[in-house]
Amino acid sequence: PGPAPVASVQLSPAASAIDVGGTQALTATVRDAQQQVLTGRTITFTSNATQFATVSDQGVVTGVAAGQATITASSEGKSTMAVITV
Repeated sequence: PGPAPVASVQLSPAASAIDVGGTQALTATVRDAQQQVLTGRTITFTSNATQFATVSDQGVVTGVAAGQATITASSEGKSTMAVITV
């Protein structure tokens, strides 16, 4: 059998407040249907409001301006979100 499919993605922390110019590292955990942690999976990070907060490919969020952004982490069609307030 091949590798187990991704069943869920979790982000930690799920909510955070950062300063303009400040950073917050988000940790994404990918699990299979048995809740076992899967390693080596590609995780994509996106911000819905880059005017307020950007996110790197490694999940590091940077505050750009006062406001709120939702960061999404996705892997193999599954995703989760974290809310960042700047």
